Amino acid sequence: MNLIMVMPTYNESEAIQGVLNDWIRVFNNLIGDKPDDYTILIINDGSTDDTADKITSMNNPHIMLINQPNSGHGKALYNGYTKAVSMNPDYIFQTDSDGQTNPDEFRLLWDARNASSVIMGYRKHRQDGVFRWFSTRILRIVFTMLFHHRIVDANTPFRLMPTSVLSKALTVIPAYPDFTNILLTGAWVHDNTSIRFIETSFKPRGTGVNSVNMRNMSAKGLAAISEMIQLKKNFKN
Repeated sequence: MNLIMVMPTYNESEAIQGVLNDWIRVFNNLIGDKPDDYTILIINDGSTDDTADKITSMNNPHIMLINQPNSGHGKALYNGYTKAVSMNPDYIFQTDSDGQTNPDEFRLLWDARNASSVIMGYRKHRQDGVFRWFSTRILRIVFTMLFHHRIVDANTPFRLMPTSVLSKALTVIPAYPDFTNILLTGAWVHDNTSIRFIETSFKPRGTGVNSVNMRNMSAKGLAAISEMIQLKKNFKN
C-alpha cells in the first residue's frame, strides 16, 4: 500500500526543511521507509526565495519537487492532484507546507481510512487569525445554501482520499480553479460520497506571510462563491 502526499508551497524557506523532516519521520514509522512506500509531492508555486533549493538539498528519495510559475494555492493543488493521480497510488493525502498542521495527527486519519470514502481533519480551534476564522464560517453558510449539505470545513488542508475517489471528483470540477479543495468537497457532496471529519489541531503560522487580510478577504470570498455557483450549474448540465 503506497501513499502520495500533495504539498503546495510558496516562500517557505525558513520552515520547509523542518516540516518535511517531521512528515518523513511520521510516514517512515506509520507506512514504511522504502522509496516506494510513499512520496511527498511538492508543488513549488513560483517561490521567490530559496525554498526550492532547500528542498533539493535534502536529497531524499521520498521527495518529488515540481516547480511552476506563481499561479496561486488552488492551481498548485490542482496540478499536484493531477500528477499524483497519474502516479496511481492507493491513497492521496494533502496538507500545506507552513507547519500549521500536526504530522503526528495523520495517524488519526490513516487509522480511519476504511471507515469512510474521504477522511478530513476538522480545524475546530483555528489559531491563524480572525480573518480566516471568519471566512471559514461564511464559507460554511454559503456551502450549505448551495449544496444543501452542512460541511464543517470544506476547505481543510488535511484530507486523505483513495485515488479513485479523487480522480472521479477531478473530472467534475473545472480545470485549474482557485479553490480546488472547496470544489472537490462540493463534488463529493453532490455524488453522495461519504466524508468523515476528525478533529485536528491547527497551529499559528510560525514563518512566512499570511495571505488573507481585510483588504483581500472579500475578493477571495466572492471568487470562491463564484466558483461554487459555477460548479453547481455544471451539475445541472
